[in-house]
Amino acid sequence: MFSMLEIGGVLLLLAGTFVAATGVFKMPVAMGAWIFGNLTFVALFQHTGQWGLLMQYAGALLISGFGLYQWTRKNEHISARASSAMMQMGSVLAICGALLLFWFMFERTAQNLEWAGGALGLAGAMMLASRSRYAQLCWPVWVLSNLAIIYMIIEYTQQQALMALQVVFLVINLFAIARLSGRPVRELTARVLG
Repeated sequence: MFSMLEIGGVLLLLAGTFVAATGVFKMPVAMGAWIFGNLTFVALFQHTGQWGLLMQYAGALLISGFGLYQWTRKNEHISARASSAMMQMGSVLAICGALLLFWFMFERTAQNLEWAGGALGLAGAMMLASRSRYAQLCWPVWVLSNLAIIYMIIEYTQQQALMALQVVFLVINLFAIARLSGRPVRELTARVLG
């Protein structure tokens, strides 16, 4: 059964991700939606005791606030050191998440997938919030996060609302990768659907 926290969080996070992936509105709109969506999921995962996902969404809440600050300032006002530190921390978290996925091959537990997905999701948020020239690396990192969390849900938790969120995130993240690769989205859509 879907709770109001799940539904609200899903809708807000999807709206923010759609805005970021498509460029329909300015980035502060996406960051604002992410802030409120992350707040709802922090409350949900604190209640359910899913600490890896709680870490991801609590961290994403802070990072969304930093990202909102970064994206509302003109380039000359952005702290290069803060952006560089955010990108470096995101890179380290991405490596940690990848190592946890590797460790999952030896110790197949829901916690390994939860923490791997959480670390990779947080890493992607840090990369995007850094607003560095490498910020676009967030999209493939998020794809790995989505896949880890989807697998965790299928094999261990059966949380349908979270599954729906992660599947839509996966599609949007793949769309963003296609958009950034320079290939026409219509051509890619026709190949997938036709």
